[in-house]
Amino acid sequence: MRTRIALALAVALLAATAPARANPQPWNGSWNTASGVGLGVAIGADIPSSARDFKVSPDWGFFVDIPLLESFHITPSTMLYTLRPSNSAVNGPGSQATDVSLNFKFNIPVNRVDIFAGVTVGITSTESLDPHMGLLAGATYHFLPNLGLFAQVNYKYLFRSDDVGGNVHNVQIYAGPMFRF
Repeated sequence: MRTRIALALAVALLAATAPARANPQPWNGSWNTASGVGLGVAIGADIPSSARDFKVSPDWGFFVDIPLLESFHITPSTMLYTLRPSNSAVNGPGSQATDVSLNFKFNIPVNRVDIFAGVTVGITSTESLDPHMGLLAGATYHFLPNLGLFAQVNYKYLFRSDDVGGNVHNVQIYAGPMFRF
């Protein structure tokens, strides 16, 4: 009996959403981007600081922008960079770092531009797995209905274990294209 009810609910749900998927609406001239998931590529610079002096390094990665509301998006992202000490003879060689983050963005749409600010939490993989948290701000310019350019600044506080050089204040500045489905 439960299987039949679950099957009936699934069929009803598919029937209710089928016309919306089978008949996509043409672009109506609105720059509202809350209706589609965005995929983006970012490239920029990573500016770390801590008890150890670090050099600025290139930063790049990927993200998915998932709109829940027009003014609220969730954006999982992955960023890759190198934590390079400024004096490698004393502090050793740099370590590759990968940030896997979940960003919560609050958007203010203004015509073709979305201005956003938010918070970020996640994990950073270097010699160990360490948590990070921080703030972000930026803007996206939609020059086509499904294609835009964005610029973003992240401040991340990386909680590193004491044996790998202490906590890091990390500023990441990057930009790139974003495609919306």
